[in-house]
Amino acid sequence: MHKPLIIGHRGAPNTAPENTFESFDNAFALGADGIELDVRFGDGGSLVIKHDPPLPGEELPDFLSFLKKYSDKLLNIEIKADDDDAQAVGYAVAEALAAFEGCNFIISSFSKTALIAFREKSKFPIGLLCRAGTINAVEQAVSMSADYIHPHFSLINRKFVKAARAADLPINTYTVNSLFTMRRLARMKINAIITNDIPKAKKI
Repeated sequence: MHKPLIIGHRGAPNTAPENTFESFDNAFALGADGIELDVRFGDGGSLVIKHDPPLPGEELPDFLSFLKKYSDKLLNIEIKADDDDAQAVGYAVAEALAAFEGCNFIISSFSKTALIAFREKSKFPIGLLCRAGTINAVEQAVSMSADYIHPHFSLINRKFVKAARAADLPINTYTVNSLFTMRRLARMKINAIITNDIPKAKKI
């Protein structure tokens, strides 16, 4: 059976708090091929690693420190942004990655504005995230010249895979924690599975 890449969702959140260095280290120790993480603006406009908006005074992992530690790894960096700061976050992430040219990074987001801004300033590949129920997901990714498509696993069927392949869009899907679903997706030869359960994914 085809073996998709295994990407730890925010590290290995079943073993340590998500989006922390401990969680990231654990993901690689468990055999993940790469990790997914969230980056957004923190207090003062610095880039920090956090899924939800930071709480006042909350101490969070610094994005640049993270990049220095894991620059030799496969990283799926998801840009988190609101409508009013999406362009600025996209530019800021591109600037932060300028010193890491040649690394194996994929930049993803639900925000087309953030991805378009990032693409203006950087050559790293981008992937459009698509929620469950998204209509014409492949067409949306093609329209913005994305390099990957990152759909919710419920969107994926043979018709979806055929359309993505015709558009030369490798599929990296989230967040898959059922071994049955992992194996179904592996049979369709998708590129990567983003999961909270790395040991289970290793059983594919």
